[in-house]
Amino acid sequence: MTTPLQPAASRAALNWAPIGAALAAAGVQTVIATADIADARPAFTDHQVHVIVPRHPEAAAALALAHARFSPDRVALLLTGDSGLSATWPQLVAAAVTRTPLLVLLPSPPAGPAPAQAWAAMLDELGVVMNLPDRGSSPGRTRTVIAEAAHAAETCLRPLVVHLAPPGPRRCAASPRSAARYGDLGRGNDEDNDHGDDAADDGITKDGESDYSDRRQDDEEPLSLPDAPTADPEAIAALTHLLTQARRPVFIAGRGASDAAATIEHLAEQTGALLATTAASYGLFTGNPWHIGIAGALSTPDTAEMIRGADIVVAVGCSLDAWTTRTGTLLGPGARLAQIDIRPEALGLHQVIHLGIAADAAATVEALIPALQAEPPPHSGYRTTAVCARIAAQVSWHDIGYQPLLEFDDRIDPRTLSLLLDSILPAERTLIVEEGSAMAYPLCYLRIPDARSYLLAPPNLGLASGIGAALARPGRLTVIALDLDSYLSSAADLQTAAQVDTPLLIVVYDDNTTPTRAGRAAPADADVDPIQIAAGYGCAGAVVTRPPHLSTVTAWLAEPHPPLVLHAHVTHGAWWLDALVSDPAVSEARP
Repeated sequence: MTTPLQPAASRAALNWAPIGAALAAAGVQTVIATADIADARPAFTDHQVHVIVPRHPEAAAALALAHARFSPDRVALLLTGDSGLSATWPQLVAAAVTRTPLLVLLPSPPAGPAPAQAWAAMLDELGVVMNLPDRGSSPGRTRTVIAEAAHAAETCLRPLVVHLAPPGPRRCAASPRSAARYGDLGRGNDEDNDHGDDAADDGITKDGESDYSDRRQDDEEPLSLPDAPTADPEAIAALTHLLTQARRPVFIAGRGASDAAATIEHLAEQTGALLATTAASYGLFTGNPWHIGIAGALSTPDTAEMIRGADIVVAVGCSLDAWTTRTGTLLGPGARLAQIDIRPEALGLHQVIHLGIAADAAATVEALIPALQAEPPPHSGYRTTAVCARIAAQVSWHDIGYQPLLEFDDRIDPRTLSLLLDSILPAERTLIVEEGSAMAYPLCYLRIPDARSYLLAPPNLGLASGIGAALARPGRLTVIALDLDSYLSSAADLQTAAQVDTPLLIVVYDDNTTPTRAGRAAPADADVDPIQIAAGYGCAGAVVTRPPHLSTVTAWLAEPHPPLVLHAHVTHGAWWLDALVSDPAVSEARP
C-alpha cells in the first residue's frame, strides 16, 4: 500500500478543488502522482480526473512520460515531497529530448535555501516554468492558467512545470532564465504582487474563491513561446554542398528526430540517401523501401556493410555513440560526418565530425529541402536497383537464418521465442523494450506498425513505461520486454499493472545470469520465482522453455486479463555485445 503523504507546512494552504476543476476543464483526464496527497485525491476524482500513484517517484515519471507519448489525451504529473523533482528529473529531461508534451504540477518548493537553489537550477536547465496567479486570484483565473499551460506544453513539445504555490519573497525563486523566456502565466499586476506573504491571499486558497472573474487582467502579459533554434544560412549551405557531392549518403535518425520522419524521408529522396535509425527511434521509417534498419550493434551484416560504404553520414537528432557506430567501426574511413542536434554540447561528443549544426532537427531538414531544389545532386545517390533488392532481402533479422543455440536444461533460444511471439501476437501492438541484456531480441524480431508504437525505456523503468502505454491505448496490446534482473528490481510496479484494465504482456528473458558491476554475467538466484511474485501482485504467469508452451499466450489473448507475465528460460548468447566489449572506447583516429 502506498503511504499517503501528509501536506507539508508550505502546502497546507493549498485548496485542491479549483485545481482539480481546472485540470478537468483543460482536458486532463489522468494525473500521475509521485506520492498520495490525502486531501488532493477527492478534488481530482470529483471532476472525473483519474489518479494513479505508482510505488515510487521514478515509476510515476516513466508512467506519465509513456502515457503522454502514446495518447492524444492530456496527462499531468504531480510532484509531491521535497524529492519529487530530483527523483523524476531524468525522465523530465528525456521528455524534453524526445519532444513529449507533459504538464508537470509542482505544489511548493522545498524548505531551506540549499534545496531551493538546487530546484531552481534544475528548473532553469529545463527551461519551461510557469506560475499560477500569485495573489487575489479566482478559480476562474486558475482555470485559465492551467489551460494555457497545457496548451503551451503541446505547442513547445516538451514538459512544462507549473508552480501551484508560486514562490513569494520568502520562497524559492523561479528560474530567471525560464521567466525571461516564457514569462509568468496569469501574473497579477504590481499592486497584487506587493501583498504580504499570507497564504490566505494566494490565488488557490479557500479565501480566494470569492472572486470569479475569468478574464486576464489588462496589464498581464500573454504567454510568449520561443521559436525552435534554426541553423544559420552558412551551415545550411555547407551541408547542402556536402550532400550534392555525395554518391552514397546515409541518414541516421535518432529520438531527437521523432517528429521529423516525413521531412527526412523527403530529403533522403532528393539526395538518394538510405535511411537508418538508432535503437531509440526503432520504427521511424517502417514501410519505406530504402530503410535499412537499426544502425549499430543491432545491424544485420548487410546493413552494417551499406553504412560502412557511405561517403557521408548525416546524424539527425542522434549522438553517434558507441552503440550506434559500433565504437566507430561502422563508419567508413573516408566518410564525412555531419551532425544535427538541438543541444550544442552533443555535437562531436562521441565522434569527430566534419560539420555540426546546433539547431532543431525538423527545422534544419525543412531548410535543406529548398536549398537542394536549387542545387540538386547530379546523380541518384545510394538508391540503385541492386541496393533496393538487397534491402528487401537482407536488412531484416527475420530474413537472416541462424543456428539455434543448444537448448539444454529446458531452455529456448531467445530468437526462436521472439520470432514465435511475433507470429502469435496481433500486428497492432505497442512495444516497450527496456535497456538491458535482453533488449536485442525484441528489437530484432518483434515488429511494430510504426514509431508511435515503440518506446525504449530506461533501466528498471520498463514496467512503469509499459503501464503508461497500456493506459494510453486501452484497446491495444502492450508488450513489455525486459531481462530477469530488471523485472525483479521493478516487481513492485506489478501492483499498478494489475490495476490496469488493458491487455498487458510482460516477457521476462531469463538466461540464468545476472549482470555484475564488472559487466560480466553471474549465476542468477535459483530460489527466486518470478511467477510467484506476479501472482502475489495479482497478475497471471506462465513459464516458457519450449515452443509449445506459448499456447498459454494464445489462450490468454482470447481474454487478456489480468496482465500475463511470461517467464522465458532462454539460452545465453548476446552476440551484439561482442564488438562493444572488445573495444569500449570510441575510435578517434578518423580524419
